[in-house]
Amino acid sequence: DIAVGRDTNKVWLYMGTGDYEDPNNIEVGIDNVLLGIKDPMRNWRYKNIGTPKNLGDCELIEGSTENCPETGDAGWKVHLPNNQKVTAEPTIFQGNVYFPIYQPNADNPCSVGAAFICSADDECGTNYSDKIGAGTGNPAGMDNDCHFAGFGILSEIVVFAGKLFANIAGLSEGKTTLVDKMAAPGEADSYRRSWKENF
Repeated sequence: DIAVGRDTNKVWLYMGTGDYEDPNNIEVGIDNVLLGIKDPMRNWRYKNIGTPKNLGDCELIEGSTENCPETGDAGWKVHLPNNQKVTAEPTIFQGNVYFPIYQPNADNPCSVGAAFICSADDECGTNYSDKIGAGTGNPAGMDNDCHFAGFGILSEIVVFAGKLFANIAGLSEGKTTLVDKMAAPGEADSYRRSWKENF
């Protein structure tokens, strides 16, 4: 997803890494991340893109607002623990970016793993998952900073009327496949159907 940051007045691009073809993959050494990348130009419409940046130029965020990227940083990144991976495109809403996350079942890769919604401040990367509406809590033995959404793989998150909606695949027959959560509170001066509407 893409948005214009209210504080930085820069264009931000959000993405995450994962394995769409084999989400249960528990390969050692895979380091999946959530990313918020800031356009380096003062006016994003200029064609000169300046010096290319790499992921090493992104500030590593560990949940503290004190770690908000500096002016010269390319953006922010958050490392995902426990073989977690992003399962669909992130969604931006009112200053928060929401990532659908899947954590494979480490004990039995053939069994369904857990789905989480990770919420981060759009310009700092600070974890705001605890501000997502009421949930059932994380299952026993699952230490996670993101909001537990159920067992299965989440689709892209859609926002409607201040609520987050996603489908979850992998549930046993007879259970609902719709995840419905209240969005975390955030900035609310305007809502755009497209980032192009500002220009």
